[in-house]
Order: sequence, then C-alpha cells, then structure tokens
Amino acid sequence: MKATTISLNSRLTNEQIELLRFRLEAYKNELMERVTRLDQSSRRALSADSGERAVELEDSEVRQALLREGEDELSKILACIERIKQGGYGFCICCGEQIGWPRLQAKPHALRCIKCRESLDDG
Repeated sequence: MKATTISLNSRLTNEQIELLRFRLEAYKNELMERVTRLDQSSRRALSADSGERAVELEDSEVRQALLREGEDELSKILACIERIKQGGYGFCICCGEQIGWPRLQAKPHALRCIKCRESLDDG
C-alpha cells in the first residue's frame, strides 16, 4: 500500500480509512481476548490461606481495574468501527471538526480532535 500524504484539514481517503479500520479490528480482537482472560481469572476461587487470600484480593482489584480499562477501550473501538460504517469516522464527537491524520495514525480509536481532548484534560 503506498503512503498517502494529506494536509491536516483534508478529509481522509478511503485508503486511509481502510488502513485504520484494519488496525481497529486487530486491536478489537486483541482487547477482546485480553478482557476475556481477565474476566476468567477474576472468577477464580480464593485460597483458604489468609495470607494468600490477601494477595489474591489485591491482585483481583488490579485485574478488575484492568478489565474496566479494557472494556472502556473496547467500547471506543467499537464506536469507531460503527462510525466508519455510518460515514462519520474521523470527525470529533464534540466539535464535529476533522480529527487530524497524525492523531488517528497514533490513536485510531480517538473520538475527539486534539483541541477538544486538551480542553477536556484542562477541565
């Protein structure tokens, strides 16, 4: 696939969208496997030994946090895949402006442009 250069304000090409869709699908599959493993490992029975149980509970809290993070990331990826299908991918969900190609290359599941993302971080 040949490299395409576009200005920051240009619409994404079909080739770029397809490349990002492929990356989103791969990341979705990876996350689904990870979330499934975390979910299964968090359902294991606790040890009878109180010292072991304390460690297992602490590990369980970490796994639960990772599980929530993975599920959140997965929901963003699924939203982007749906936006590709609907024709709205690559546009900020806050301001409606085009999300820059460099941002989407770095984070294909970005839902906001840099300006809106930074304003959320400030507030």
